[in-house]
Amino acid sequence: MFYSPLYFGGKTFQSGDIITSQSSKTYLENHKDGYTLWNPYIFTGMPAYAIATGYKWFNIVYVVTNTARNIFSAPFNNEYAMWTFYLVALAYTMFFFIMNKTKNGLISLFTSLVTSFSTGIVVFLYIGHVTKLTAIFVFPVILMLLLNFQKKIKLLDVMLLLFFIPVMFLGWHVQIIFYIFFAVMIYFIYFISRSLITKDNFLFKQLLKSAAIFLFAVLVGLGIQSDNFTQVWEYSPYSTRGTESILDKQSGSVQKTETAFYEYATSWSFSPGEVLTWIVPSYYGFGKSVYNGPLTQNTDVEVNTYFGQMPFVDVAMYMGVIVFFLAIISVVINWKDPFVRYLTILAVVATLISFGSTFPILYDLMFHYFPFFDKFRVPSMMLVLVQLSLPILAGLGIAKIISLKNESDKKYDNLVRNTFFVLSVIFILSIVLATPIKSWFLGRIVDAGEKASRLQQLNDYMSEMFLNDLRLAFFFTAAVFGLIFAYLKSFVSRDLMIALIIVFR
Repeated sequence: MFYSPLYFGGKTFQSGDIITSQSSKTYLENHKDGYTLWNPYIFTGMPAYAIATGYKWFNIVYVVTNTARNIFSAPFNNEYAMWTFYLVALAYTMFFFIMNKTKNGLISLFTSLVTSFSTGIVVFLYIGHVTKLTAIFVFPVILMLLLNFQKKIKLLDVMLLLFFIPVMFLGWHVQIIFYIFFAVMIYFIYFISRSLITKDNFLFKQLLKSAAIFLFAVLVGLGIQSDNFTQVWEYSPYSTRGTESILDKQSGSVQKTETAFYEYATSWSFSPGEVLTWIVPSYYGFGKSVYNGPLTQNTDVEVNTYFGQMPFVDVAMYMGVIVFFLAIISVVINWKDPFVRYLTILAVVATLISFGSTFPILYDLMFHYFPFFDKFRVPSMMLVLVQLSLPILAGLGIAKIISLKNESDKKYDNLVRNTFFVLSVIFILSIVLATPIKSWFLGRIVDAGEKASRLQQLNDYMSEMFLNDLRLAFFFTAAVFGLIFAYLKSFVSRDLMIALIIVFR
């Protein structure tokens, strides 16, 4: 239903990156009977990374994945529809992971839906960054298998890992793959440390075995995809992320020093204030939206209302306010669960690194000393780990709430009730204090200075958007926590509670 305009309506997405991706077509058309290692049609020529988009009959992992994607997209006329396959696949992998954890189908459905529709993930489809999705959808599988390895290492799980790691490499989006490896590194650091502290020798041995298996799977995956990665590796010293351009050297007008590249690498640094967009997505302007009003004679015009510190954004890094608050509650009530602690640590560390030059203590450590990290731009991209972690935490939070119902300890009942009251009060205040709130928001736009001056004519539109988002955020979260409290008091059933949470989301 959500993608029906793409599937059946004859429409597609348009962005600069989607248009420039067409530059590979000439190469592919001219090299149907064989590939060269050089594509002369992009810039003045560069390594033929485009071979990853051609059919690779010699790669069994690619053939299986490509066949599944083709079967999925066969009913649709629009070629771009095939990329939604990875968002659907993400929903399925997340569903089976949470099903493995909670044994509850509705909780699994909730988590899978909120993950695949998370704004910070689904935007990759809109803007043409689809190779990121080919890696992201594998993350829940990796987590599930690593957790399974803690108990018992089964041949089936090993074979699944040996399949999905190469699948993750198919899109060769090195930065997203790096972030997933970073999440796995945090996993092993945390659980090995925990096993040593608790003197759990069995867990320690299982972790060492699973680390060896994971490393072996990575080596197999790199071997399978070596035709792509070797080109990336060889070209890196000559790219804009590895050296000065020829024009820079000749003109002498720009010195691509380490400082200059640091500024280039950190230009999309997230900011602590923008964490509030996880609650109210238009807190710094939403990004791209469609304006229809007197300024355009009531016709639809796309505008970008963002006024935060980054150069621009397409959308806010929003995963859903209900997901955010459920994740927070989950951390509180599930804190004894080691996996919840791991996800919390991962989300916090990823957020701090995403601040880039805004919080240089951790980012600079990574930038200067962590292998390959200095090749990456857009620190805020690391928030993809938060977009994946918080829905899992939210799902585990619902599962824990269900298990708490029959316990005699009423402190969690009080926590849910008090959260409901606070959220309700904020919602009521957003109605009563509408004028002061809009004035405060307009003041923030003015304080943004020159960057927001271009938005002056849209002030009313932006302030109204913010106020509506604020009201909706606290109305629905208050409704969800009221629903949870009603469940704890046996006024609604478990399944009805989860189903309504899915609808509210």
